[in-house]
Amino acid sequence: MKRIISFTLALASALALAAPAMAEEATIGQGSQNIEVYAKYEDGSTTGTVYSVDISWGDMQFTYAKSGSRTWDPSDHTYDDSTTSAWTADGNTITVTNHSNADVTASFSFAPLSNLPDLQGSFSIPTQALAAGVENDYVGADSLTTALTLSGDYTGSGEFVQVGTVTVTIQ
Repeated sequence: MKRIISFTLALASALALAAPAMAEEATIGQGSQNIEVYAKYEDGSTTGTVYSVDISWGDMQFTYAKSGSRTWDPSDHTYDDSTTSAWTADGNTITVTNHSNADVTASFSFAPLSNLPDLQGSFSIPTQALAAGVENDYVGADSLTTALTLSGDYTGSGEFVQVGTVTVTIQ
């Protein structure tokens, strides 16, 4: 009797713990059955940010030239000034190329030396965002070329001397 009760309890326990498995059933006579297969992608790898920016510039040599004439008037000791002046540049461009795997922003500023407060500088592109590099496209890296223009009066020497500083900021 004990065996029958034990067997009945074991059978009832096994049936209570059993979980039904559901699957699609297909009845195949002749032919084949397609079964859909599913997958997903999980990328657990990490990639660090690498900054690599090339900056190149020209000679940054500027000439301030006056042309025309000044005529002395002896009756009132003044000059009749019919001159014009202008800045010309040689190698006044800066090129920035982004080889980073992150976007960057390049900004440009000019500061004259303290003894030249009337001298000013401006850039054709004062600031610009550059897109991150594209894998396997080194030549196609995002870049910009900006030109520095000087303005204001200058009465320096006949030799090239430093008149200011350009700062390139990469963020």
